[in-house]
Amino acid sequence: RDSFEAENILQDVFISVWETRHKINEYMVIGSLLYRIARNKALNALRKEVNKKTYLEYLSFISSNADSSTELKIDFEELEFFIRKFIMKLPDRRREIFLYSFDKGLSYKEIALKLSISENTVDTQIRNALESAEKAKKFLTEAEEKKRKTLEEAERKRAEIIETAKKDALTVAGQIQQDAEKTAEKLVSDAKNEIKATLEKTKSELKIETGKLAIEIAEKILREKMTYNANKEIVERIIKGM
Repeated sequence: RDSFEAENILQDVFISVWETRHKINEYMVIGSLLYRIARNKALNALRKEVNKKTYLEYLSFISSNADSSTELKIDFEELEFFIRKFIMKLPDRRREIFLYSFDKGLSYKEIALKLSISENTVDTQIRNALESAEKAKKFLTEAEEKKRKTLEEAERKRAEIIETAKKDALTVAGQIQQDAEKTAEKLVSDAKNEIKATLEKTKSELKIETGKLAIEIAEKILREKMTYNANKEIVERIIKGM
């Protein structure tokens, strides 16, 4: 198992011990009690993962390990590491008493005789150790909840940023489209104006050319008329002279 799962199991172990502390007496060996609870918690954790294994694999695993008192597929060495890590944070006297029970399996009476203290003191120190575990569990739970909320807030902000970016992208795309449409409209308008101007110019030039042609024709007619009149006058003179 990974360290996170092992630490979760450890926390559950101490909480279970704390919740049943009224059943603990001087004849119980705390180390054995912790191990038994830890073993059950570990098996429960395995059962929750049955969907990740086939049913036959699960039965095979449990049957081959259920009677083992020293080793499971769960890494109990790692679990014990976390237990000792917690124990090392206890006050010296409390840690000493707890280790005599957890490591050496001494009863309350044996520990009291060895340290020249009362059994009641042993009981109090062990209960205080378990109470410290409860406080540690609460602290870790609160820290985990804070971490969860922080991650949720980060995810929410990430989603907001993505949504804002999408909206900004759509806005920019819309603006680009509007600009393109305006540019196209201006180009069309400019083209129409240019065509209109060209047509007006053509009409004007055509009028000028037509006027010139009319003048030329009129001048030609006038010249021909003058020639005709001159010729007529000559003919009339000739006739009179005869």
